[in-house]
Amino acid sequence: MEADLQRFYEVDLRDLGRGLSWRRLGVLVAGLPREAATVRALVGEAADWGATEHLLAAAVDALHAANWQRSGKKGSQRPKPLRRPGLDESGRDVTRYRPKRAMTIDEIDALIGLERG
Repeated sequence: MEADLQRFYEVDLRDLGRGLSWRRLGVLVAGLPREAATVRALVGEAADWGATEHLLAAAVDALHAANWQRSGKKGSQRPKPLRRPGLDESGRDVTRYRPKRAMTIDEIDALIGLERG
């Protein structure tokens, strides 16, 4: 996260509490682009695909299905959709980050190596 803040916003995480508020930190982290290491760590390969990639895959799936319907082959299996990153075989999202509980400020400080003085 520290590298992403520096790379995308030129913000030093060491300024937390001294010019960088927790609210602003939350806003910056929430706005990180999908190519950020923090996003990739949280959602994995699903970060590789945006709306454009999903729409293109949907178009390819529709073309495959249309060609299958027009083929007229009895007993042929419907084509499987293209695999989307972050989805299991049933299409369920398996990558969404779902914390079990909110972290305390002390836990966050320990996680990012911030020492309070």
